[in-house]
Amino acid sequence: WTFLMAFVLTALGLVAFLFMREPDTYDRRLRSGLLSRLADVPGLLRSDPDFSRFVVARVFATAARGALPFYILYIGQQFELSGTRLAVLTILYTIAESQGALMWGLLSDRTGFRIVFLCSLGTWALGNAAILYGNSLGSSYAVFVLVGAGFAGFMLASQNLVLEFGDQADRPMRIAATNGISEFAGVLSFLAAGLLSDIAPLSWIFSASIVLLVVAAGVMWTVRDPRAGTSFA
Repeated sequence: WTFLMAFVLTALGLVAFLFMREPDTYDRRLRSGLLSRLADVPGLLRSDPDFSRFVVARVFATAARGALPFYILYIGQQFELSGTRLAVLTILYTIAESQGALMWGLLSDRTGFRIVFLCSLGTWALGNAAILYGNSLGSSYAVFVLVGAGFAGFMLASQNLVLEFGDQADRPMRIAATNGISEFAGVLSFLAAGLLSDIAPLSWIFSASIVLLVVAAGVMWTVRDPRAGTSFA
């Protein structure tokens, strides 16, 4: 029944797209072949150092996602997980992710997405620290709240910040390049985390995730906010 409901909701969402009219853009590039457009990506990155550093920061942060499947496994090893407790953890994560996105959205309206990117990585890293140093079931609840809120902020900031770089004509390629590079790093991180879990304690995965988040935040700190045009490097 759960999968059937998911299918129905997904189908309704797809049907809704039939009634959506895409806004017309006033600045478009001339049509060209796929290979020629892909050849433009290195130049696109070189032409905007701030955008290039943003892509690097997003790659490291996306790689930190490799720890996501292992939170529940680690908590299950430390504490007995009943169906009720698993449901509570899932609900807490869902609420933190959805409501956190609203809070991050309010902050981005006031300060820009760069600050949201940095703060969300810090929140996510705190969640990893909580699972490493927490020794109670209550701390596991905090883990799911912090990780859910942090991940929501990261997704919100990373998806919208790319829209603020460069001109409108190159925006589709910037989105494609950023998503393609970062998601490839995410796939590798899941594989690496799985291999690491076979030869080392799960705590190593969370420690590696913290390192990746810190590196991502360090790189992002050097990026000028495209909205404000100011540098913090």
